This record gives sequence, C-alpha cells and structure tokens, in this order.
Amino acid sequence: MLETITFFLPEICIALTAIIILISGLFIKNRNVLTAISCIGIIASAVLTVIYQYDPMSHGIVYASGLLCIDMTSFYFRMLFAVIALLVVMASQDYAKNFESKYPEYLVLINLALLGMTLLVSSYNLISMFASLELMALSFYALTSLMNTKQSAEAGMKYILLGGINSAILLFGMSLVFGYTGSINIDDIFFSIMGTADPEIGLILGIAMIIAGFSFKTAAVPFHSWAPDVYDGSPTTITLFLSTASKLAGMATLARLIEIVSYGSPTVLAPKLAIVIAVLSVLSMLVGNIGAIRQTNIKKMLAFSGISQTGYMMLALAAFCLNAADASVSNYEIFIGLITFAVAFALAEAAAFTGVITISDHIKSDKIENYRGIAKQAPFAAVVITIALLSLMGLPATAGFIGKFEVFASTHNTVLIIIGVLNSVISAAYYLNVIRVMWTGENEYKGKIEASWLPLTVMVVAATLVIGIGLFGFNYI
Repeated sequence: MLETITFFLPEICIALTAIIILISGLFIKNRNVLTAISCIGIIASAVLTVIYQYDPMSHGIVYASGLLCIDMTSFYFRMLFAVIALLVVMASQDYAKNFESKYPEYLVLINLALLGMTLLVSSYNLISMFASLELMALSFYALTSLMNTKQSAEAGMKYILLGGINSAILLFGMSLVFGYTGSINIDDIFFSIMGTADPEIGLILGIAMIIAGFSFKTAAVPFHSWAPDVYDGSPTTITLFLSTASKLAGMATLARLIEIVSYGSPTVLAPKLAIVIAVLSVLSMLVGNIGAIRQTNIKKMLAFSGISQTGYMMLALAAFCLNAADASVSNYEIFIGLITFAVAFALAEAAAFTGVITISDHIKSDKIENYRGIAKQAPFAAVVITIALLSLMGLPATAGFIGKFEVFASTHNTVLIIIGVLNSVISAAYYLNVIRVMWTGENEYKGKIEASWLPLTVMVVAATLVIGIGLFGFNYI
C-alpha cells in the first residue's frame, strides 16, 4: 500500500497544486503569486517523478492492481510534459490579461490536463487509459473556450463535439477488444492476440477504432480537421500546450498500443498495421505541408505544421510494426528516436509560440502579412521565432535536425525516409516565408516590443536548447 502511494506522489502533488490554486484564487488576485504556486507544484511533481520513478535498469513496474506501469518511456514523457506545462505557465504571464478574472481556473485546468497526461502515458489498462484521456480532454475543452470571444467559443464547441464523437469511437473499440480478448489489461490482451493465429474481424475492428481514436488526439490525417480552427480560436498559450503535450501524450500511448499489437501478432497484424501507419504518416506529412503553404494566419500555419510533424513521429510507429517481423533494430532505439524528436519538437514549438504571443499581443493580429518587418520592433522575438522555424524545418545545427535524423535512422525503410526528407524540403516554403516577412519591409506598429521576464526566460531557454542540442546532441542537456 505504502509503495503504491509513493508511486502516486507526483500525481498527488499535481492534484494538490490544482486544489490549492482553486482555493487561493478566491482570496489572491495577484496572478504572479498564482503563477508561482503553479510553477512550484509542477517542479515539485517533476522532482518526485525523478526520485520515485527513475530506474534505468527496470523493464517496467506495474502497480495499482495493473492499472499503471512505470518504465523509462513513460518516465521520459512525464518529465517532458512537466517541462512543457511549466513553460506554458511561464509564457502566460503577459497573455493572461486577456482572461484576468479566469486566471485561477486557467491554471487549475492546466494542472488537471497535466495530471491526465501523466496518467495516460503510464496506463496499462484500457479503463485507466480512457479515464486519463478524458481528464486531459475535458480540461482542454474548457481551456480552448476560455476567452470571451466568438472565435474562442466556436473553437471550444467544435473541439468538444468532435472530441465527444472520438471518445465514443474509442470506447466502442475498447469494448470490442475486451469482448474478443476477455481482458482490459495490456499484458492479457498481448497474450490473447499472440495466441490467435487468425484474429477475428471484430478484434481487428476494435484495434482500428482505438488507433483512430488516438490518431485524433495527435491530429494525424484524416483525423485532423479540428486542429486548424481549434488552434486558431484558442488562447495562444493553450494552442502551445495543445499542439505539444496533448499531441505527444496521444502519440506515446499509441506507440505503446501499436507495439503490443505488432509483437503479439508479428506475422498477421504487424504487416497490415505497418501499411496503415505508413499511409497515415505520409498523408499527415503531405496534407500538413500543403495546408501550411496556403495559410495567411501564423497560428493556423503552425497548426498544419504540427500535422506534418505528426507524420514524422508516426514513422517511428511504423518502425515498431516493421520491426516486429524482422528485428533489425531494437525497440529501445525506436523509442529513443521518438522521444528525441518529441523533445526537439516541443522546444521549437515553445520558442515559436512564445515569440508569437509576444508579437501578436502588441500588434493585435495573427496575420503573417502583419508580421512584415516586425524584426525591427521585436528583434529578440523575431530571432527566437526564426530559430524555432528552422528547427521545425530540420535544418542542421538545430534540435529538429537531430530529432528527424533519429526518427529516420530508426525507421530502416528507404522509401519512408525519402518521403520524409522530401517533405522536409517542401516545408521550407512556408517556414522561410514567415522568416522573410519578419525580416524585410516596414511594419505599421512603431513601438518597441518586449516581453516580461517570464516569457523572455521561456524564449531564451527554448532557443538555447534548440541550438545547443543541434550543435552538441542531447549530451548538451
């Protein structure tokens, strides 16, 4: 009992932080104090995660009656989510004036979303997986519609309607898997699939519906239609959180499920699943890049860019399937490739969106054309955005290059690697366009654009890590 509680201490810390902020918000109106409470709580949960859940020699510890599992993959993602949440809270210092009266609720919802993510990537049971996903999703439904604008309300309504349909599909898929395997435990499902030479069509349909459900959370094509409008209508800080942590939580869980299915049926389901995931990957890269080229709004451009980045991450998932039948590379190498890309992607997104928040908050526009010549008014923010976009493009000497290299190296499929490289070249069209606009011409806004110290810290840290990892690899951190 005591051992189980120690494993839950990071989650308990996050939950207590949310409760403290909710109660403190009734009496404390200074948002800097509330921000400090949230930051301290998130840092404390990360420290507890390191103390009680870091064990590089462990192959996984199942606890809470099989509901959750702690292994190094879940540990790395939990730490990444804590870092992202911390950066989002810090980046909110200036932007929070747009919903000043709702700031306590805003911080509470961020912590609850973080709690859902940490539980989701550790879930080892379909019920805990679904419950964690819904905790994360419900928090984001509220966060996307937090601002008192028609655009924000529409974004929240679209997200909750499509998200509700997705939850129904996901739950129905889980019920089919339970019906055909007789268990909701991941290990039992694995052994049930492994003992079936010819899987039933109902089981295959259930697995397909679960993959579709989590693909929605990652904004993979063709489950991506919600992303551009929701990203555009949401508070920009939440767009950052949604485009990184939520996406990566869905991707990490999807990776765990695909690994179980592929290695449970390496000769029957794995080859078919490899084709499906590869198609989703290629479509996500193509649709994301083509869609981004057409955008005139920087948040929508980053939304479509995120869809293309999902495609790169799904190359690692395809590698699990391909590797199940022919173990040419270790699963550890594939996970390292996925996590490396995830870290590089999250840092670049944090840098880009914090720069966008700083500029757009002054010029009152997210139109790319209204960024023309803005480097003269906001030189540091423009530099940070430039570094972030070059990293997302995969330029050498940036973290994005290291991330893509690791994913391509783990894929071991020449065709998919070539498609990935070609899409990286295509992405240069819209990334370089934004950079060109920022650094040429004159802007109508003539004032000096500067960020306060917390958003400035986010930009400095994220941009420094992007360059540092690009030059020295992950030994830099």
